[in-house]
Amino acid sequence: MDDERVHPYWKAGDRAGYIEEAQKVLHLASGQPVIKPVASRWFNLNTILMQTVDDLWIHREKQEIWWTYSIAAEPEVQLIDDPNPHSGSARIFVYYMSSPV
Repeated sequence: MDDERVHPYWKAGDRAGYIEEAQKVLHLASGQPVIKPVASRWFNLNTILMQTVDDLWIHREKQEIWWTYSIAAEPEVQLIDDPNPHSGSARIFVYYMSSPV
């Protein structure tokens, strides 16, 4: 997922623009502004997620473990209201991958 305000920079491959805009408009869960290393990580993560194929991804949240394999397919893209905005209301792009099973 990616905030609507910075997503065009990622789509254009503009890393510097993404980082600069993220530092201007986005905030961390703590309410603090996004620092450059965090904005850079977010840009990188979007890129990695879109380029990965046949990788195992594991995520733990509280007492739950989620896992999935990445696939070589075009994702479904939705622009939705952020369910947990940190700096006022925002919209985010969410990418969904459907398994070809």
